[in-house]
Amino acid sequence: MSHSKRNTSLAFFTNYERDQLKDRWGSQKARLTRESFLPLGACHLCLQSAREPVACRDGGHLFCRECAVTNLLAQTKEIKRLEKEDERRREEEAQNERERADEVQEEVVRGFEKTMTGADPEASNGSQPFWMPASIEAAETASNTSPRKSHPTCPSASSKDVHLLSLKLLITVNFNIPGSKNKELEAAKSKTNAKDGATEATCPSCNKLLSSNSKAILTVPCGHVICKVCVDQFIRPKPPLPTDKYEISIDEEEPLLCCVCQTNLAGDKERKKEGKKSKEKSKVKPGLVELSNQGTGFAGGGKAVVDKGGIAFQC
Repeated sequence: MSHSKRNTSLAFFTNYERDQLKDRWGSQKARLTRESFLPLGACHLCLQSAREPVACRDGGHLFCRECAVTNLLAQTKEIKRLEKEDERRREEEAQNERERADEVQEEVVRGFEKTMTGADPEASNGSQPFWMPASIEAAETASNTSPRKSHPTCPSASSKDVHLLSLKLLITVNFNIPGSKNKELEAAKSKTNAKDGATEATCPSCNKLLSSNSKAILTVPCGHVICKVCVDQFIRPKPPLPTDKYEISIDEEEPLLCCVCQTNLAGDKERKKEGKKSKEKSKVKPGLVELSNQGTGFAGGGKAVVDKGGIAFQC
């Protein structure tokens, strides 16, 4: 009595197998829709509207303060666990090296005693039996030498743009919400509008609504969020025109000031005391940071396609 063949035992692909290859096996690609994008003002960890929002300096990723602190503690705990594991592995390797040295010494003494008593030493070609694995030590060494991070990194950073994250480098974000004076009221009102993916925060300069289709710039260290048009118009120094009769010198350059609170965004160029260098390294570098925005998904804006590599085999 014969039984039916499996659908993977043929020497060629059937139409059914080819359909499975498109959505189940091998490399897969999917186009992200508007519902898959985070709106502006949402936390990159809990995916909800950010409460007490903070942002990282290098990537401009937005988090809730509670989510950021929880993630930092989890990463620090994991790093300490890996350090203890590495220390234990090094102790085991040192113990194994001592045991191998003792075995070699015992083998030398045993061979010397057999030679002195007139007994022939055991003939050996120096190769292990075929059932003995010979590459276990090399495999363990290769697996243990994998690179591991020693400092917490930003959880929203891509593999190509990894940057460090610490509690001192988090920037407090101050969204401008019209009609709210209390901080608790601002946190309650900064909810995400699911209809158009926009927050209720507005630009403090032009009072336009900040949404996913507009670029928002964060001022450091004051933390105000301003649209890119107002930043180019009021904050960034304008380049000299070709019709200007004189050139602007370094001393005559306009300072980089926040248009809301007049905070210096360029920082002190001259350091008077060398003893403050160590303290300045731990401070957040002033400047302008573009908040991470995944876009609207229209016309290729943002990361519209996600792909997953894989290899399809036929049994």
